[in-house]
Amino acid sequence: YVGDVVHVELHIEVDENLSVKDAHDIGIAVRDKIETLPMIQKDFIHIDPISHIV
Repeated sequence: YVGDVVHVELHIEVDENLSVKDAHDIGIAVRDKIETLPMIQKDFIHIDPISHIV
């Protein structure tokens, strides 16, 4: 929290074979959902490629 607002930092793990565009699109979709929450002031979303999905 920063005062009465929230800053969000999020790591999204995606398959390493996903295209950059598809990974970016996932990040944008998640960001758009997060930003619908009124208390969110700032969000930092990181896309991390992984070699296997558990």
